[in-house]
Amino acid sequence: STNAIQNKANGRGRSPCKMSIEKEASRFLELSTMIPIKRELSPPARVPCSNKTSLDNNRSIVGHYRHLIIALTTMYCMTSLRQAVGFSPMRQVFARRMIQSVASQASNSAAREGRLQVATDPSVEKNDFDEFVEKQADVSSRLGSNISSSSTMIDRSEFVKHQAQTFDELSSTFAQQESISKELIPVYDTLANRIIDNLLGERRAAFEDESNEEEKDCRMEPFRILDVACGTGALWPFLMRQADQRNMTLHIQGVDLSSNMVDYGKQHSLLLFNNEFNDSRHEIQTDCTDVMDYHAPTQKEAVDGDDSATIEKALLYDAVICNACWANFYSPQDVLQHITNNLLVSHMSSKGNAFGQLFITHPLGAGAVQDLHDADPITVPHTLPLQWDHSDLIGLPVETKEFVQEVDVASFESETASAPFYFTNLKRVRHSLLPEVWRFRGPVAHGYGRGGKKLGFPTANLVASEFFQTALNDLETGVYVGWAFVEEAGDVVHKAVVNVGYSPTFEGKENPEKMIEAHLMPNILDDFYGKTMRLELLAYLRPEQKFASFPDLIAQINADATDAKWLLESHPILSKAHQDNFFVVHDWSSDLQDEDEDKVRSSYDRFDMSEYLQL
Repeated sequence: STNAIQNKANGRGRSPCKMSIEKEASRFLELSTMIPIKRELSPPARVPCSNKTSLDNNRSIVGHYRHLIIALTTMYCMTSLRQAVGFSPMRQVFARRMIQSVASQASNSAAREGRLQVATDPSVEKNDFDEFVEKQADVSSRLGSNISSSSTMIDRSEFVKHQAQTFDELSSTFAQQESISKELIPVYDTLANRIIDNLLGERRAAFEDESNEEEKDCRMEPFRILDVACGTGALWPFLMRQADQRNMTLHIQGVDLSSNMVDYGKQHSLLLFNNEFNDSRHEIQTDCTDVMDYHAPTQKEAVDGDDSATIEKALLYDAVICNACWANFYSPQDVLQHITNNLLVSHMSSKGNAFGQLFITHPLGAGAVQDLHDADPITVPHTLPLQWDHSDLIGLPVETKEFVQEVDVASFESETASAPFYFTNLKRVRHSLLPEVWRFRGPVAHGYGRGGKKLGFPTANLVASEFFQTALNDLETGVYVGWAFVEEAGDVVHKAVVNVGYSPTFEGKENPEKMIEAHLMPNILDDFYGKTMRLELLAYLRPEQKFASFPDLIAQINADATDAKWLLESHPILSKAHQDNFFVVHDWSSDLQDEDEDKVRSSYDRFDMSEYLQL
């Protein structure tokens, strides 16, 4: 089989592909029914193939070791082919991981039954990635000799110090690589292309209702990018090339906790602008800091209608990129919260979408990160998430836009190869799923006549002092999204945008107590006071705030209603929440007495959102 592949590859002058090797390995498996199998606990025996019974018996033995035979055969083909036609280093890495995974599962299973022992072949060469893994582990072990076992939580400041020292020492390794290996160039190109395409697509979507001229002006505005743990800036030239193809301008801010990495990054940026991008409009700046300590810069802006007054406005980012670093953070969840709440742009479009996007990537995929974690759990305390679902993002104003673990990239031999490339795009949105689902049931109370009469948004109110004081003490003021059902007003479950608080814009006439004010969509035009409302709160939009004028308040309520309607129609889970059994009417009449009717009709409940999502 090996000779056949060698002849084919040599005859065409092309490197063999994974498919050819698997095909030949499968062929070898069929032929291997004629080859004796030696068991650890039984004497060597050559099974004669002259009769059908023996042949079938031998095939069943081969079937037991099928995965191991394929793996070992593939390894043999790989080794021979690498020597014969020069298997590329990147493909060696991919193939090695595939072989190790399959062989390890098969051999471990057999070893547990005491039938087979597998030894590692010491003649297999180490590749650059293996050498880097060992070097990082050695440096980390030496520098972290005073750090307790990785299973014990260490202080964040101690962890950050260790990371900085480790990558300070490793920085020369990155700097010595004058350029990314040719096998990884198409992977980085694919990564940059996806990032730039998503950035441009989001900005176009936000201005799709504007004139072409306004869209063009918006497109010409610089795109602000934060490159977290930027290292020496390996990604920068790829991003700028992709941006140039689309006539986009990038302002890149790199941050890294290694001062040596930052210094090398500054040298790299000077080299780029002195050569390939010498007439570029792009900008690159770098700072030495941990991302958790980094905050977006600010600038002063004039207040509308008052040229003498100014406010500090944060210059947030259109994109935050975490390339080849996510598993290195002390707490990825804390980093995710910091980025989404403090660093990403949250300008809203007519659809309720936000500009800001978080890209979590790794050019060698989750398998490489697993190898790094296994070898050095102090520097790489985590692995990459193998899925991103709604339960992972509860309480955060972000949702998964794209998740890819493997991409096809064009190699330098004009072939298409499948690369274990990790790419996650999390998009900043206005809403965040509540950690807990809140349910209220009670009689609609009279408010202060402002929602419908003065603002044009009638509300159904539940007052704290009557039945819900304890619940509302724990529920933050703000604007929420949910579903509502009025028991005596038909069988329609209504979309609802809900304010919880004191209505501070009505200065001097604020609500004297905390109140739930639910605007139902579509509007219920008749009188629903005194009727029983069931209300379920699922997502949070914004904090309650005091507006400078009633027109500003009305404009914001309109925006809140639009965003709530869009969310409840488009969200894959919240759009189905109106089917909740909570909205099935129960006949309470037999339970009521005249003196306690309102009390019996009133109740509230709260439970974990992750359980709700599973339901």
